[in-house]
Amino acid sequence: MRSTVNLGNGDIPDVFWSIKLSQPLAVPPLVADELLLATTRDTSRLAQQAVLHALGLDDGGVRWEQSFEYVMISGLLQATGDCILVALTSTDMLRGAGALLALDAAGEERWRWTAAVQRVSAPAVAGDMVYFTVDTRALVILDLTSGEERARVPLDASASLSAPALAEGVVCIPCRGPQLLALDTNGSLRWRGDVDAPKGAWLDKTPVVVDGRVFATSSAGTVHALGLKDSASLWHSAVGPEGKALTAPVSAGERIYAGARDGLYALDLSDGHVVWHFPTARKIDPQARPVVHSGVVYVTCHDHHLYAVDAAMGKGLWLYEVERRSELPPVLATCGAAAPCVIVADRGGALTAIARPLSAAEHEAAGHWLEAARLRETLGESACAAEHYERATAWQEAARLWGALNRPLRQAAALEQQALVQQEDAQARAELWDQAAELYAGMWQPEKATEAQRAAAHCRGEPFVTVEMEHAGLVVDTETYLKFTVRNEGAGIARSLVIRATGEGFAGGVRKTQRLLTLRAGQAQQQWLHVCPQRAGDHVQMEITLEYAGSSGETQTRQQVLDLAVAATPAQRGAGARYTIIGNGNIVGNGNVVQATKSAPPEAASSAFTPAALRARLQRLDSVEIKSLCLDHFPKVYDKFARGLQRGEMLNLLLAHCRRNPEDAARLASYLS
Repeated sequence: MRSTVNLGNGDIPDVFWSIKLSQPLAVPPLVADELLLATTRDTSRLAQQAVLHALGLDDGGVRWEQSFEYVMISGLLQATGDCILVALTSTDMLRGAGALLALDAAGEERWRWTAAVQRVSAPAVAGDMVYFTVDTRALVILDLTSGEERARVPLDASASLSAPALAEGVVCIPCRGPQLLALDTNGSLRWRGDVDAPKGAWLDKTPVVVDGRVFATSSAGTVHALGLKDSASLWHSAVGPEGKALTAPVSAGERIYAGARDGLYALDLSDGHVVWHFPTARKIDPQARPVVHSGVVYVTCHDHHLYAVDAAMGKGLWLYEVERRSELPPVLATCGAAAPCVIVADRGGALTAIARPLSAAEHEAAGHWLEAARLRETLGESACAAEHYERATAWQEAARLWGALNRPLRQAAALEQQALVQQEDAQARAELWDQAAELYAGMWQPEKATEAQRAAAHCRGEPFVTVEMEHAGLVVDTETYLKFTVRNEGAGIARSLVIRATGEGFAGGVRKTQRLLTLRAGQAQQQWLHVCPQRAGDHVQMEITLEYAGSSGETQTRQQVLDLAVAATPAQRGAGARYTIIGNGNIVGNGNVVQATKSAPPEAASSAFTPAALRARLQRLDSVEIKSLCLDHFPKVYDKFARGLQRGEMLNLLLAHCRRNPEDAARLASYLS
């Protein structure tokens, strides 16, 4: 039975093709252009031979085959586009012989190297030279074009059949013992690096070299990091059950990946600490090294599964079940019509090519922002997903994630964009604008809040009234006229409009303008109101209330608290002032009060310190508590408290200070929470 299980990314692979060879594969299959090269070994009593099968990547069909008697294939490598290297190791001391062959894409032999040896390791290529070990005790260097031997270097340690690692001008040879050998590419020995390991431990898997460091895994379950220059031990880290062999290491970015008996591990390159562990039901075979591509780790397992795991977080993306256990690494390829696929071999000789879902990184590279966003969200990378949703113009999804991340300004901007593209439903557009306005107002963005409110009013066909006030200067005990200019910037008629003004520092209680019967869309009218201040100061507060009925007949009440400067004598009268007192985002419908501020706090600030919320929390404090709070935290405000000042006036002074100083508002909200 073969099946695929989706672990979260929404894509489930399809099977391109599946074939079954007569024997299980001996070494990892190799992709060579349009071919998949797979090796099997017949171990029956009547025939001992290795077979190299060349299969078409598009359908799995056999293109050609080569047989080799009394040997096993110990390594495959595509050296160039039309040169395939095949390492042969003898399985019969009398009739077999080790060799290295070069074949072309049709399977024809170009050259053969043999020199009375039995064991030939998997090869590695640097430039025009081929490097491999023979009979565990010598490094051989050949010319890639002709197959001529350039050098043979004796080794003082027992080399394994794994390929050497070639990087940064160094040949690193894995060994059947607790050491690595490092030679220059001309064959000169650099160092022999022995590691602290239990008796019988081998460093026999191909190491990796990254930025002057060599990383190797041992058969005792340890990852070792050595200096490439001198073999100095940088760190070692035990991985998985003690004493159990690991796969060869694979590096990508700042991580090392290795399979173990209890699952897949990711280690930090710098110090070897385990970044994450992805558990599996059974062991990952030591021969089944992981494969990393575009942010995904692919690994096979004895539990009959191929796993796709997110390389950054260690989260499973999907898995594919095969009939028998898998002991070799998967292979990534392109199978017909440029479709990415992953090929997995099982112990029964089956080879299966399945469609490989693109990773988030691949979708990003291709500009598939919606698909990338969904994958990033699945992986818990919400901020990245929200940005991708924006690139895909999926504004509603972006707004949802920004809201979950408590990023109100980004959420409001996304809601605005959604409102702009949503054409069919005017009411739905209005609700989006309302949500954006509320978010902007809560984050001390009055101008943006007003723009959103105005847009919502237009969607509903409702009026949207703004008010400006100006005066010629205020003096204690002197009546002064306030001039109000009201404008209807909406789409409907405002009816029965009136403005009220009141404040503890002004005589006469509530004052109101003459009621304006209608104010059509686009019209402006002037209203007058006289007031008489009773107290001098720079922060004498007046509450302005605007009331009118919209097209639906529902009464809208909007309020604003102003700090006004009142002179003690006519000689000190100021030059007058003009205020946009209701409008520019300073209002919210249905009686909610939002007051203006000169600057906004950072976006990450909580809406808990909007002026309305602060006022509500401060109402719980008495006069003594307000004085104590200001003395300890806001001395500039405390210095303004005069003897006999009423609690309400103290409260207004503190709120006025917070409106001018958003950072202090945040501190106050934190103190009160």
